[in-house]
Amino acid sequence: MPVDLSRIPEPATRNRPPSLKRWSMVLLIFLVLGGFLTSSLWPAQKVVREALFWHCFITAPLVIWAVFLGIRWLIYLAVEWPASGWDHERKQDIANEIRRGQRSLLLLGVGVQLPHVVESTTLSQQFLVPQGLALPAVVDKNTQAVSFLARFNDEGLIFFERVIERMNKLFSESAIQNSLQQRNVNRTLTIVVQIAYENILSKEELAYIQSFILHLFSTSRIHISSQFGLKDIDHWLDAPDSFADLLLVSVNLQPELSDGEGEAAVALLFQVAEDVSDNDSAVAYIHRPEIARDAAEISTSVSQALQWGKTQAEDIASVWLAGMGVESKVQSLLASSTLKFPRAEGDKHLVDIDMKSGHTGVTSPWLAVALAAKNMDIVPNPQLVMSISDKNASFYCLVIHPQVSASQKKL
Repeated sequence: MPVDLSRIPEPATRNRPPSLKRWSMVLLIFLVLGGFLTSSLWPAQKVVREALFWHCFITAPLVIWAVFLGIRWLIYLAVEWPASGWDHERKQDIANEIRRGQRSLLLLGVGVQLPHVVESTTLSQQFLVPQGLALPAVVDKNTQAVSFLARFNDEGLIFFERVIERMNKLFSESAIQNSLQQRNVNRTLTIVVQIAYENILSKEELAYIQSFILHLFSTSRIHISSQFGLKDIDHWLDAPDSFADLLLVSVNLQPELSDGEGEAAVALLFQVAEDVSDNDSAVAYIHRPEIARDAAEISTSVSQALQWGKTQAEDIASVWLAGMGVESKVQSLLASSTLKFPRAEGDKHLVDIDMKSGHTGVTSPWLAVALAAKNMDIVPNPQLVMSISDKNASFYCLVIHPQVSASQKKL
């Protein structure tokens, strides 16, 4: 269940405590009335003001006033004590929800394949530099129309073979191989394969993909799901035992590409952060994603994501936006938001990924996570990822933190 602090009930309604000024006035009135009644009813033949006179004049009104004040305090405390208990439990619930919201995953390995990128070690810098990377221009032989798109150079293969080829390339990347070799083999490895246009693959082809992965990794927990997304990361953080280690392989290949689209393949190896707090081989911390149903909720969603990531907008070094197409919607999106990122904006590190990779469909949020993680090799500061879902136009925001080594923690 996603963490939603707005579901926590409001603080208890409290009454005002008895007012000292008001009850002092009541005491004065009681004393005046007591004196008036005592003087009026006191026998005229008793000239001497004995003790009974003064008890009737002062003590009796004071006792009556104290009784009424005590009753008023009891009424106040009868409401105040349960209200204090309610608010204490409410604070505990908020603290527990915040702790739950601030759970995180460790990103142990990153692999990225893009058609128009040769050197992936400086991939994030190629996206940050204004002229560092651009969508290739492709001329249609029949119509001579120019389109900007990125397609892998394997057009001679059928779709199924292209998927296998991309997965082979990802698994061959040194970053993925090293992270898999360094992981604890006693921990169960779950592999989720996300394939765009999965429906055009036959059952036999899907079965072959599973057997292909099984041969490489010897794990029975293999799932093929085109629907796997950031919401599943959210659910995993609420149920850490559902996965031990997770290798996500997201492959976006398309039978036909349109202008502004791009193919991509990303592999990410995750692990629950609570179990491996001293894992120096990790790349980054991945904090809980927060959803915004529409543009009006973006500011609130980003603020909540920053809280889950234990950081401030001023500390964000780069903002990575994915899934928004090549219409350059970033400036209008940020203009509608009340949040500002002075450091990222000052360094011109607001990156519209789709402008340089093309719209990469189901792979776009994972590409953004991979780029943000890779960028921390150069800029070891928090990064913000904002991704829009193709299915329901929802925004997801999440913070990525650099991993602090055990030696740094001791300083």
